[in-house]
Amino acid sequence: MKIQQIVLSNFRLFEKFECSFESDLTVLVGVNGQGKTTLLDGITIALGQFVGGFGTGVDKGINDSDIRLAKVATGWNDETRETASYGGYQMEQQLPVSIMAKPFPEQNLLFKKWVRSRNTLKGRTTQVKELKEFAAKLQQAVQKGKEVTLPLIAYYGTGRLWAQKRLNEIKSPNNKIDSRLDGYKNCLDPASSYSTFSHWLRKQTLAELEHQMVVKERGLPKSATPRSNWIESISNAVDIILESTGWQNLRYSAIHQTVVVTHPEHGDYPVSLLSDGLRNTIGMVADIAYRAVLLNPHFLTAATKKTPGIVLIDEVDMHLHPEWQQMILPQLIKAFPNIQFIVTTHSPQVLSTVKREQIRLITHSGGFGEGTFPVGETLAEASNDVLERVMKVSSRPPLPQVELYEKYITLIDRGSYESVEAIALHAELLKLLGPEHEDINPVNRTHCA
Repeated sequence: MKIQQIVLSNFRLFEKFECSFESDLTVLVGVNGQGKTTLLDGITIALGQFVGGFGTGVDKGINDSDIRLAKVATGWNDETRETASYGGYQMEQQLPVSIMAKPFPEQNLLFKKWVRSRNTLKGRTTQVKELKEFAAKLQQAVQKGKEVTLPLIAYYGTGRLWAQKRLNEIKSPNNKIDSRLDGYKNCLDPASSYSTFSHWLRKQTLAELEHQMVVKERGLPKSATPRSNWIESISNAVDIILESTGWQNLRYSAIHQTVVVTHPEHGDYPVSLLSDGLRNTIGMVADIAYRAVLLNPHFLTAATKKTPGIVLIDEVDMHLHPEWQQMILPQLIKAFPNIQFIVTTHSPQVLSTVKREQIRLITHSGGFGEGTFPVGETLAEASNDVLERVMKVSSRPPLPQVELYEKYITLIDRGSYESVEAIALHAELLKLLGPEHEDINPVNRTHCA
């Protein structure tokens, strides 16, 4: 299941918002408050009916806080000669609220679109019969043991910052029988579910060790088990993401009694002790891979490669070094080639790694918003160029020193570098920026020529 288009009506700050998506990757960009996270939240509500149809997932409906507020004029009071509160306006909730989603036609679903809405303040979010029936059909197939492919649905918000406790601080669920449908548990919760994955990996690793002991004791030939294939699939996906960092081989360590990764210089290291950028990225990617394995165990080591679905990531560049920001999206697509990623970012480094067709500039005016393509190409462009041309932000910070520098350069371009004003500006720049500053050196050469 992949979404081609979404239309929001009276949802939060939007009277109406429309946006299309690519089948593999769409990057949402815009200044704070333009509605990037709102769009992701709208998608989760659109998908909530499907996820909730399995029983293990939780449906997300339209809450009171999702209803758009609009200014409504209250008129003039002739007796007091005053306007009402808020300067003659009051805020009123606007109904109905609706979210329309359209899947890609090549998926051959029995429905071309679906709509979830809330029509009254006391009313609930409407149900989508087609999605419920689709989920029920898949659930019945799972219960009968059929190897039907289940789509992965997951949302990772900014709250994914290692919010969970360490593995040894959490009580592991007792006598819990794993179900394929557990792959939808908490999948729309913006906080990471790394701890759930940790428990699962510990359980599978210890079970695999026990199996190997039995095989050895009985003199049976060694062979790969489904369990070992699942662990390998997850480790392979994380290895792709961590390739540039030197860390590899995610696994549960019986010696450390926690999940570790290995580095050629640092050796085995608990994930919980790594930097924010590393552990949060590992946690997110491991959770995606874990859900792929859980939902489609029949794919074995290819589970992360073959599982389809939708993954939403808010601020995909969060806590990542600029060098890693330039690789994270290509790595995600390589690790999960059949997943549709819809992500937000503030990073020009991220935008320089994708085609312009995969970028949506989120804008709104007067309550109406849309996602549009940027002007010009972005793939393989310099980050500074992307920052200025796509994000409309100067590559130089708005500091007094920059203002003086630009004023001085204007004089140089006019041939007035020997003027009293130019000499004074040059002296001031030397004092403020220093003679070794990258921008002062060419200025010095011009001034002394």
